[in-house]
This record gives sequence, C-alpha cells and structure tokens, in this order.
Amino acid sequence: MLAGTKLNIAGTKFIFVRSKLIAAGTKFIFVPTKSIFAGTNAAFEPLSGPFAHKFFADPRQVVLRAGRWITMANILPDDAAGRITFFEVHQQPWADHAVAIGVSGAAVAALGVRTAEARAAQTAQAVAYGQARSATLALQLAASAMTTAGTDLIRQIKAKAATDGPAVYSLALLPAPAKPSPTPPPGTPTAFTFTLNQTGALMIQWKCRNPRGSSGTMYEIARCIGADGPLVTLGVAGRKRFIDDTIPAGVRGITYQITARRSTAQGMPARFTVNFGVKAAGGAARLAA
Repeated sequence: MLAGTKLNIAGTKFIFVRSKLIAAGTKFIFVPTKSIFAGTNAAFEPLSGPFAHKFFADPRQVVLRAGRWITMANILPDDAAGRITFFEVHQQPWADHAVAIGVSGAAVAALGVRTAEARAAQTAQAVAYGQARSATLALQLAASAMTTAGTDLIRQIKAKAATDGPAVYSLALLPAPAKPSPTPPPGTPTAFTFTLNQTGALMIQWKCRNPRGSSGTMYEIARCIGADGPLVTLGVAGRKRFIDDTIPAGVRGITYQITARRSTAQGMPARFTVNFGVKAAGGAARLAA
C-alpha cells in the first residue's frame, strides 16, 4: 500500500507509511486481495493497485506492534512440546500481572490447568513410546530365536524323511517337496556360419538355445564329404564353435551335422552344407553355405 494512503476502520483513520500501518496495539486479520471493499466489522475508503489489501478486525489473529505485523505463528512454537514449555514459562508472570496486561486471573489459572494436563499427556506419551520401542525390539529378538530353533527342527525332519520316506512329512504336518520335473533335452543348433582360414581350415560357428537351468551341454560334430560320403564324427566341442583342419584337397562340398548332448539326453541334430568352388554370376568363385 502506498505511503500516505488513508484507511477508515470502524470510523478511525490510520495512515500507511512504507506499506506499514502505524497504530500500535491494533489487532487485525491481514489477507491479501485484489481490491479493498467494505467488511462486516470495518468500513474502508476505496483503494486499488498492487498494494491494496483487506483487513478484518479480530484480536485473535494479528497484533500490530511498532509498525510490523506480529501473528500467533511468530509467537508460539510450532510443536506441542515447545508450546507446553512456552505457557509454563509465562504462567506465573501472567498471573502476577493479570490486571496490568489485560487478562483475568481466572483465565490464567484455567490455562495453568490445561498446561499441566498437556505436560502430563506428553510425559505419558513419551513413556508409551519408549515402552512400544522396547516391546518391538523384544518381539524381533523372540521371533528371531524362534525362527532359528524352528528351522533347525525342520532340517532334522527333512533328514529323517530322506531315510524313512515321505510319510515323515505327513506326521510333521509339513508339505513334501515336489519331485523335480525332468529337464528338457538340449536345443537344436541354428544360425550356422563359417570362416575359411589361410591354412585351408574351416572354423564353423552356430547358436543353440538350451533349456533354462541346464548345464554340461556339449556339441558333437560329424562331417559328410560330398553327396554320398559317410557321416564321420570329428569330435566334441564344449563351445558353439569348431575348427575343421582335416578337409581333403579338392573337395566340392561338405555337410556338417551338429548335435547338442548332455549326459542323459540329446537334442535334434541339425545339418549345414558348405559348398566350395561354386560359380556365381560373372564367373567369380565363392563359398556357399
């Protein structure tokens, strides 16, 4: 609000200096608004502009002291414990100077009773909180000891069932472990590729998706030379690649058979053919799979 602006509140004129209302001890609610208009408890002169505000007379909310607004939020602590201490500290001075500060002795005495009740409730809450924490810790320790002892007994029951049969689980009211399902056979090799080394050896590679959780899969590689040659096993690879360095000179084509195997199962074999010296368009020689 601009300096020098006049405001009529309940028939009394006040002057704003540096946007502060100079009227020590006057109590108002301070609410920002876009314009000034007449309220229930106050009459206002028309005001406008960015400094316009709205005031309502209410001694419970705001006290104007030395040109600044003093609200209840500025006086009382935010937490309950702080407020209890605040009123305990002010109880006796207010009682001693009740008339001088404008309050009644009876009201101050009533506040003292309420303050004592609040302090007793806070003490009880602190005790209950400490007891709750102790009880929670005791529960956690007891549950941990119980779980350790119970787990040990379950382990002993399982050991007994391993020798005497699953009837032990029924006596102990425990579920018998499910029989593990057999692991499916290994997968079928796919995505075959090859590389011809300068020495004439052929490195073949492939991919193979095996069942989840399976291990120990090996790959048996067999070779057939030409269209009518016998299928001969070359070896076993633990990885998805193999180097064939025994290819005879002058071979026109080779067929590889790759089979994934485990100790108890084998997958479907896959065959891949590599052709040598096949003429491509334009007469250039190439390898083909």
